[in-house]
This record gives sequence, structure tokens and C-alpha cells, in this order.
Amino acid sequence: MPDTTAVEIAQRLGLTTRAVRAVVANKLEPHGLVLQSGVRAGKGRPTPTYRLNPEAPSLDEIAEQLGVADWTDRTADRYQRERGGFREVQRQRQARDTEDEQIAAEVYAELAEVAEQRRRDGDTTQLLEQMGLT
Repeated sequence: MPDTTAVEIAQRLGLTTRAVRAVVANKLEPHGLVLQSGVRAGKGRPTPTYRLNPEAPSLDEIAEQLGVADWTDRTADRYQRERGGFREVQRQRQARDTEDEQIAAEVYAELAEVAEQRRRDGDTTQLLEQMGLT
């Protein structure tokens, strides 16, 4: 990996230069993961350049040391649990919608029966007005 500056890293990651410098100085350099490899001269002060430490442990080794090597497995388990909960919510919504449809059908049938009774009784004009159809 070529040497790079905090500004270049910040641009690639969409972070501020200050945030990148802080992470490099407080997290990566103290743990030997990144080395300051030199400086670039330009306008103003010289800019430090960084590179990965070839002697540093791999990310898998670091994850193992920190006890997070099974992160992908734990994340997959959590995803499955959340997915199961989502499926239950969907099932409940579908049951509620089905119940609402059944109630709506019963109300409609009752209204149709009332309308038919009123039609037989000759009271359709009043019914149509009540329903806003005239």
C-alpha cells in the first residue's frame, strides 16, 4: 500500500481530516497497526504520511484477541431472530387484515339486507340520500 495522508484517507472515507488524525494517533499507531512513514512537503507545514505496518497482526487475529471473531455468526443469528420477529408481525397484520375484511363483509351484508328490506318497503329514496348517492 502506498503512503497516504490523513487528508486522502478522509476524502476516501467521507470523514473529516481531524477525525482521521485522531483515530490514527489514538488507536492505530499506539497498537502498531499503522506507521508514520514520512512527510510530504507542500504549501504550509509538512504533512505526515502513513502506511500499514507489515508486522502488525491481521484483522482476523485482532478480532480473535478481542473476542469478536464470531461477529459474523452472532450478527447472522441476530438477523435471523429479528427476521423471525418481523415474520410474526407480518402474520399478525395479515390476521388482523383478514379479520377486518370479514367484519367489513358482514357489515356490507347487513347494509345490503337493510337496503333490500327498505327497497321492499319502498323507502329507497331515503336510503340513497343517507348513503349520499343522490
